[in-house]
Amino acid sequence: MPSVPVLYYHRIGGSLELGVTRVGRSVLARQMTALARVGWRTLSLAEFAHLQTPHAARHTFLLTFDDGYASLAEHAYPILADVGFTATTFLITDYVGKTNTWDVRYTWNRLEHLTWQQIEHWRSRGFHFASHGATHRRLTWLADQARASSWWSVSVLTPVPPLRIRLVPSISVWWSSLEPPATIWGSPA
Repeated sequence: MPSVPVLYYHRIGGSLELGVTRVGRSVLARQMTALARVGWRTLSLAEFAHLQTPHAARHTFLLTFDDGYASLAEHAYPILADVGFTATTFLITDYVGKTNTWDVRYTWNRLEHLTWQQIEHWRSRGFHFASHGATHRRLTWLADQARASSWWSVSVLTPVPPLRIRLVPSISVWWSSLEPPATIWGSPA
């Protein structure tokens, strides 16, 4: 498989925080504008997974966002659309349209996530969405026995080794909320 850069982000815009997962709106705008000016283009996950030649990968990159924060609809997606880019956002299906609990230790706030309406709006404009699990449980924190009993293995992308994932709650929510259903899942490390 050709070498293709992957740029991944979490939260764009909003107030400064203790954690390292926030990037300012103006920083993202400068980065994406610079890439667009010199001829780079974004790939979908499907395109990324099926690249066969170095020529096909030339001046392309995969752009992803983890967790599906609501700030993406205001601060990131419009910038990307303006420069002709798209991205794939990995959503935590139990938190779509809700606020989370895990960011409190970094931001002192519970952060809102995209709604299904926002997801559908941006999906209709060429953006992609995939599952990041149902609950954002950190797989590395689970005991081996808990992982073995509540997670099972599937191959998500051809060149990627099988991942251990909890599909049933995440994908069943996805199927009932969007068409076509999700086919790709990203682990909440």
